[in-house]
Amino acid sequence: MASKLQQRLAGKTAAIQRVASPSEAHEVRGTANSSLSTVDSDATSGSRRSMSMPGQLGAFRLEAQKYELVIADLQAKLAAANQGSYTITRIPLPLIDDSPYQPRLEIDPEEIDELAKTMAAAHQADPIKVRRVGDRFELISGHRRVRAARTLGWEEIDAIIEVRNDIEAEVEAMLLVVGNVHLSAYELAKMYDRAISKGIVANQTACAAFFAAKQPVVSACLGMLDLPPEIISLLDSKPRLMGYECAKVVKALIKEHPTHIDTIIRGVARLGEGMQQNALKGWVRQSIKQSAEHKEDDRRTITSNGRPVFTTKRDPRSVTVSCKIPGMDIEIFEERLRLWLQEQAKSVDELMTGA
Repeated sequence: MASKLQQRLAGKTAAIQRVASPSEAHEVRGTANSSLSTVDSDATSGSRRSMSMPGQLGAFRLEAQKYELVIADLQAKLAAANQGSYTITRIPLPLIDDSPYQPRLEIDPEEIDELAKTMAAAHQADPIKVRRVGDRFELISGHRRVRAARTLGWEEIDAIIEVRNDIEAEVEAMLLVVGNVHLSAYELAKMYDRAISKGIVANQTACAAFFAAKQPVVSACLGMLDLPPEIISLLDSKPRLMGYECAKVVKALIKEHPTHIDTIIRGVARLGEGMQQNALKGWVRQSIKQSAEHKEDDRRTITSNGRPVFTTKRDPRSVTVSCKIPGMDIEIFEERLRLWLQEQAKSVDELMTGA
């Protein structure tokens, strides 16, 4: 058992030696050798003792625990060595540009103010990450910290300069934000769509695995991109306007009321004014019902001896006349209506003043 655990430990040590500086690697090797000697000594002394089977099992477990502690210690040293391999540089804030791959469409100003207060009191806890683009620097992570620093009037900020091509910068920006920022469903939808369209992932299933998300959630988020352009425009300006469940309701309403898209869009816009998402369906249906009732009230029936002859329907800028008697000569009726309208046109000023 000791041999197998030593092999695992040797692998960890080799990994550290590859990335650590010579002095750090020497320190790690010294720690590993010392730890191995301690464990081997314990194992040897244990083998000289006469034990029952339960006692031997307990000894093996203790030995395994010691090796795991050694491995954990080496992992910590590896992380420290990796961190130390980066050079932190002071970069002028005017030379830093936002990442075009930043999945966040909106950053809360209050959030920046709170971060600025923290940075003013405790300075900058972690350096931002950037890459060189020409003679400037493009953010990979740290968009909020840069904004907070500018709010405080800082001229420079601590940064780690990484070498990344476009696709590497985009992938890192995606993964760093997903791990540290709560994105809206719409922001996730655009990020998932970009990852698939650019070939970073092959399909929705691979997308879910890549971003550690559930496949039905990925599918539901992507479904938001099928909404009408007017609603997409609202989401671009207010990405937290609604979630994917509310988007499903909107799509169902569009399918149910295809001639009332404008009413549905007005309902979605009201979400930005404070209306709750779960109230959207009721508001749209009530608005459509009231609109139908209003149109019904605008219909007028003209009768002759109690018999319906014509109906009129009034809109804000038109009047529609329908004949209700089968067999009526429409050409004759249209001619008489035209002559009557010509007479009305002579006194159009009276019609406009309501006289």
